[in-house]
Amino acid sequence: MDITRLAFTGEGIGSENGKTYFVAKTVPGDRIRFEKLVEKKKFGRGKILELLQASPQRIAPRCKYFDTCGGCHLQHIEPSWLKDEKINQLEQTFARLGPGHVKVLPIIEAEAWNYRNRLLYHRNDQAQGYRSVHTREILDIETCEIATLELNEAWSLVREKLRLFSATDIPKVFLRSTHDRTLLSFSITDLSIVPKLQKTFQSISQTYWIYYSIIEQDSYQNHGNEFFPLFDEPKTIFHQIGDIKYLSYPQSFSQVNSKMAEIMMNHLISSIQNLTKQKEAPSILDLYCGSGFFTLPLAKKGYTTLGIELDRWAIESAQATTKTLGLGDRARWRVGKADRLLKKLVAEKEKFSICVLDPPRKGLEKSMFEWFQSLGIQDLFYISCSPPTLARDMVHMKNHGYNLQSVQPFEMFPQTYHIETLTHFQLDKNH
Repeated sequence: MDITRLAFTGEGIGSENGKTYFVAKTVPGDRIRFEKLVEKKKFGRGKILELLQASPQRIAPRCKYFDTCGGCHLQHIEPSWLKDEKINQLEQTFARLGPGHVKVLPIIEAEAWNYRNRLLYHRNDQAQGYRSVHTREILDIETCEIATLELNEAWSLVREKLRLFSATDIPKVFLRSTHDRTLLSFSITDLSIVPKLQKTFQSISQTYWIYYSIIEQDSYQNHGNEFFPLFDEPKTIFHQIGDIKYLSYPQSFSQVNSKMAEIMMNHLISSIQNLTKQKEAPSILDLYCGSGFFTLPLAKKGYTTLGIELDRWAIESAQATTKTLGLGDRARWRVGKADRLLKKLVAEKEKFSICVLDPPRKGLEKSMFEWFQSLGIQDLFYISCSPPTLARDMVHMKNHGYNLQSVQPFEMFPQTYHIETLTHFQLDKNH
């Protein structure tokens, strides 16, 4: 079968007997022999068995696990061709699902390797690592090419010691680089193993912060809702991006690519400053603000901000960082669902000139769009990790009077098909 194009998921697409097949780890221009794994009415999925003819865009992957690991999708594709292809896919997605033709700006890039600052490894009694792209079985991983050097060093020390514990007792291990040191957390199913954990990892307790969380054996939870210190680890930690040290909890969400997150943050701030340099500093609403990743640097630049977030722990972290930075007069916080709080802000006659949006993958609730104009919002900056839902929301924005100004993609997750975008919308003065 000939692979003719690349799917948004990073799989190659080909056709056999009139039916479309998606095959991971292939490149447009490849000719392959493949095994059919999934058969649906209109399409199927398979895995490559033999490369009969290689695409001119195919390169040798850097990672020895690439052919089987599901963590990376695109190490086998020539980077400059792939950069253009990602732009093309974004534009096609917006044309197919969104408002029509949209010109996308060139991708902003940073380090392509050793950027990821948090990892989740799965365990069974034979292997410890990531899941296979084809079978979802766990692969035994010694080192990860996209993880930071600090995380790889920590994993090399920990993985052998973990073999003293069954996968039933410790099904998952979480690693995270922080401002101060590397953090480890063991997801355990039985509190009775804590003394054994302490004995086993005492020797590295001065080098790493070590926690445990409690999950059910068959839990799909990432790593547990709360981390407990194994020794005398702090209950809160710092995660630094740019010149701000964000206080957070060990289990809280953090940007996986600190360098690119800083680049995106600076780009957003610069865009807002260019809009407002001839005006008095406006009030900014930050929806889905997390621990204040955008809110706090904007407040530090002199803007009056309100951050809204559903996660109470994230808001507690943001409030603590606000106090540390002395920004209490410029950064306010509210906990709750964004759509409900927008309606409440309108009732309270709050006004904002600019709104920053960083919603989950599902995008914005349809009910939210009607409130933006009522709040006085002239410009919206929408951060998205899901082009299909962004395309849908572009249409809603246009229908509610906001014209698309620009789409700036960022290579936040190199070697994967994921891509982050910052999209600027501006209110039509005649609407």
